[in-house]
Amino acid sequence: MRILLVEDDTQVSTVLAATLVRQSHVVDIATDGQEGWEMLQFFPYDLVLLDIMLPKLDGISFCRKLRTHQPDILIMLLTARSNQADRVLGLDAGADDYMIKPFDPEELVARVRALQRRGISSSPVLEWGRLRLEPAHRKFTFAGQPINLRPKEYALLELFLRNPQRIFSRREILDRLWALDDDLPDESTIKAHIKGIRRALRPVGAEHLIQTLYGQGYGLSANEAINDTPQIPPNPQAERTQMLVAEIWQQVKGLSFERLTVLQQAATALRTGECSETLRSNATQSAHQLTGALGMFGFSEGSQIAQQLEILFESDRLHEPQVIQRIADLVHDLQQYLRIKDQASSSEASSQNAASPLSASDSTPVPIQAKVLAIDDDEMLLNLLQEVLRPLGVEIIPLPSPSKLWQTLDEIQPNLVLLDVQMPEMNGLELCKAIRASEQWCWLPIIFLTVCEDFQTQSTSFEIGADDYLMKPVVPSILATRIFNRLARLQTIQQHAVSELAQL
Repeated sequence: MRILLVEDDTQVSTVLAATLVRQSHVVDIATDGQEGWEMLQFFPYDLVLLDIMLPKLDGISFCRKLRTHQPDILIMLLTARSNQADRVLGLDAGADDYMIKPFDPEELVARVRALQRRGISSSPVLEWGRLRLEPAHRKFTFAGQPINLRPKEYALLELFLRNPQRIFSRREILDRLWALDDDLPDESTIKAHIKGIRRALRPVGAEHLIQTLYGQGYGLSANEAINDTPQIPPNPQAERTQMLVAEIWQQVKGLSFERLTVLQQAATALRTGECSETLRSNATQSAHQLTGALGMFGFSEGSQIAQQLEILFESDRLHEPQVIQRIADLVHDLQQYLRIKDQASSSEASSQNAASPLSASDSTPVPIQAKVLAIDDDEMLLNLLQEVLRPLGVEIIPLPSPSKLWQTLDEIQPNLVLLDVQMPEMNGLELCKAIRASEQWCWLPIIFLTVCEDFQTQSTSFEIGADDYLMKPVVPSILATRIFNRLARLQTIQQHAVSELAQL
């Protein structure tokens, strides 16, 4: 689990963190309530260990606030107060457990395991087919044979086993398994850990257990569960989404090839020394749009190439021969890649349509119907979002330019706004500020969907009022889930407010 420890006593926090890390948990430490609350906005914590007597924001207020905004997170209060009234106050505030100082760190570890079972699994033993984990003993076996794993490999396989039907992207793995004071690894490190798990599984005949979904991430293979457990029925919505993505690519791929043509023209002009500032700007914009759009179609390698091109076209080194050659090579690679992926996608769309034609009856109802205003200048991306998210109950209303924002808000009354950071006319961060400053629309949930990866931009977005921040490319079903979660939390807050008003 990823654990947030909010404790102002550094001696206590050091001992607790070390104890929990030995159990393969990821632990971040906050020394006051306000710092802890800010950290919760950035990372997906499973458990919060919370002292009651905290500076800036006390533990009881913190607990109540957390229960309102993120009701699913487990909370354990840690305090020197031992009287019954304080325990009742803490549990009524929403805590799942309560420990009185001083306590044995090993008892805390046992309590954490108990909460973990309560929050994630009803059984002290986790199984997926022949794969078995006994968390209390930190022991993995496959068909009764022990599996020897390094600490980070253990944590990664445990993450997969606790979420057996999920695929985790590299960024999600980083968010779950690396603490703030760790040096964040690059993609090659994640791949090395996956390779290490497969190497450990090979002696017991289970190297097939870890699957890689190209452009999406890693998870457990569904085939293993079929061996020893009841077969999981196919997910018609997931199949429909894949079919839609393949079909939409065939409809809008011309726009991608037009953007590729712009990049080819710019690369040729650079070689002849005739690249104008306008052509350079168009090439930068085309590369930026391809980065997001190709990723949404699952073409992650093409998205990465486009991102490299965007960086190079924005640099001040376009006069250097090695940079010019690098751009030419990348454009050629992107051309070859798109041709190959286009042929594969065409075959996939044809075979899927022949086997299972789309119809309105294929769609699966979802608990939340939502109108989402998507402010982005990428036409292809907006079309894809519209087609893929509509069957999931999300209506995307595109707004390529923010100039008509207030008129559009009044007309459609959206439930949520999707924003890009980099847009013409107005920066997405400025737009977020404007919405938050509006008396009428300050409550509106805002999710950034952008290619901007730098920590400063992410931090700024949350400081000015963003509710979530997703990096392009993003899998459409993941985006839908984040939208649903944000709207569900908004409904909870609104229901709570109505309940409080009714009691006045």
